[in-house]
Amino acid sequence: MKPFFLSFWTMPLWAPNDGGTPPPSAPPAGDPPAGEGQTPPAGDPPAGEGDTPPAGEPPAGEPKPKWFEGDRFNEDQRAYLNKRGLDQMDDPLDALQKTIEAHRNQSKVMRNGEENYLDKPAADQALADYRKANAEIFGVPEAPDKYALEKPDLPEGMQWNAPMEEAARKMAHDQGWSQEDFGKAVELYSKFSVEDFKTAEQEYAETNATMMDELTAKWGDASKQNMALASQAMDMIAREAGLGNDEIALMSQALKPKIGDASTIRIFAKLGEMMADDSMPGLGNGSRDLGLTPEAARQQLETMQGKDGPYGKALAAGDKAEMARLKPQRDRLIKIIAG
Repeated sequence: MKPFFLSFWTMPLWAPNDGGTPPPSAPPAGDPPAGEGQTPPAGDPPAGEGDTPPAGEPPAGEPKPKWFEGDRFNEDQRAYLNKRGLDQMDDPLDALQKTIEAHRNQSKVMRNGEENYLDKPAADQALADYRKANAEIFGVPEAPDKYALEKPDLPEGMQWNAPMEEAARKMAHDQGWSQEDFGKAVELYSKFSVEDFKTAEQEYAETNATMMDELTAKWGDASKQNMALASQAMDMIAREAGLGNDEIALMSQALKPKIGDASTIRIFAKLGEMMADDSMPGLGNGSRDLGLTPEAARQQLETMQGKDGPYGKALAAGDKAEMARLKPQRDRLIKIIAG
């Protein structure tokens, strides 16, 4: 099938209508020109009166039809010309030139490979579905876990959010994101998350330092004793709750002087005070050791282990049962002394 635009070559080109008639053929030699000295045959009208216009010419006084009108083009072809504005051109050669250029441009696109030629999305097709349908061109991975992800360097204390990563991968694939889209989103989120964490850490450090200053100012000379009381109360409650040594050591970080959490220290110091006053029953005899300073604990331990003390007598008598019963109290005193 020949391209549509080549049909233009076979259409007629109208001669200019200047009102004249084709020149007559030359008369035979020796004859005078028609009209000079000759009388027209009887009944014939003078030349130019009543003549029939040449074939294809419109009757006199009627507008000349446009080049795309008539039987040469059907309705579909005229609709094509109208859609592209070609029916606004008076010269069919101008329309032909424009059609050729459009065809050449389309050929250039097709030469880039049919696999790189995209159809427009369907009227009711979501953008995400369109991108996934053309995943190879848009760079959409075949599955959520196929997105490459480079985790940022996180500051100490900040944990990577693995559940959020999984949700982000699924969301990206559902939306038809490319690898580049996903990478940019992760980079942006990580940047602001790290900045927010650092800001929060800085604000907490400044606030806690102020609270620690206020706390030590309020306690005055009793600050050291109250902090020891808070540490002892935390240790006792943690062991009653079944926490191990590693977990207790981690909690102890919040009770260190100067760098500990002021609010936590105040809470455990108050708990220790209540336990020492026996106003918090249920924690056993260990609550009687709360509030002891290292010096007082050392004196109690020396008395307990002396020859007249309960542990010293049990040791001398080889009473292992009594020694086992006294061991927890002895261990608590040793811990208080060690600080």
